[in-house]
Amino acid sequence: IGSNIITELVRNGHEIIAADIMLENAKGMFYDTGYLDITKPETIIPLVKKATHIIHAAGLVRLDAKAEALEAVNHMGTRNLLEAVKIHNPNIEMIVHLSSIGVYGRNCRAPIYEEDKQMPRNTYELSKYNAEKAVGEYGDILPIAMIRPSLVYGIGCRHKDALPMFRMLKGKKLPMIKKGPRASHVHVEDVANAAIFLMGRTDLAGDAFNICDDMPTCLEDFVRAMAEPLGVEINPVIPYSPAAMKALRWTMNRVPKAAIRKANTYLQKKWDAYRKEHNIKEGLSPNLDTAWLDYLAYEKVFSIEKLESVGFALKHPSPIKGLRSMVEHYKDKNLV
Repeated sequence: IGSNIITELVRNGHEIIAADIMLENAKGMFYDTGYLDITKPETIIPLVKKATHIIHAAGLVRLDAKAEALEAVNHMGTRNLLEAVKIHNPNIEMIVHLSSIGVYGRNCRAPIYEEDKQMPRNTYELSKYNAEKAVGEYGDILPIAMIRPSLVYGIGCRHKDALPMFRMLKGKKLPMIKKGPRASHVHVEDVANAAIFLMGRTDLAGDAFNICDDMPTCLEDFVRAMAEPLGVEINPVIPYSPAAMKALRWTMNRVPKAAIRKANTYLQKKWDAYRKEHNIKEGLSPNLDTAWLDYLAYEKVFSIEKLESVGFALKHPSPIKGLRSMVEHYKDKNLV
């Protein structure tokens, strides 16, 4: 998300400082860079002193990360940033905090609105929930708006990890669940554009907004959009059962991490051999992450009405078109 925010800010002519714990990730020709470790306040202070606006996109988005690491980065890192601004730049014009739809957790309403109950269910979601509480505490003295992205896709996002697996199934039929649970997604460029939109809207400080498409997509159509452009035929023959999906999630979440690592090592070897055989460039890697089953097993439908009501418009309203465009990008680069 951060790199897309930088791209859009540069395109719009803003003077920016891009900061990252891995400085190589922030380097560019048209803007300044700075080293930032959100867990170390001494690295934050020199940067916030120079800022007129801040988009806070730093975070740890690994569902399998240790609770201590998630809390240190997502929650306490946010507190560190806001405390530094309060002391060293209290007249900042605007801060935009990137949260997550994960704060709603177990809430099964469809669609979910911004004022609906937050019920975090895992350590990642709890860390983002605690970060929002921190934002609320500083909201009386600093101008802060929040966006809650739904499941983010696009160039560089984690959906790319599935593409090598689909490519190796080219010419084959893939048994698939019929329809399945619906989910709201969002293109990474729309997340970046929403952050920049709110950056310029000081009148919206103190508020939170979902950012998602308004075309919830079932699991079958979502997989089809990525698999079919790679030559895989989707065969929806498995009846969808919420109970069966819950059981699968329960089972997979108890598979030892060592077994998942072994499976990913095996997949990487298979992909390396396949890639060389078909003259595909190095760049993508297959990856199984069972933690994401939590977001595939249940309905995850959100409302974007509030953000649209203040003038924001999506660039990529259709997740099916957006996903197919993403796949074509990687095909054009000869990466799948």
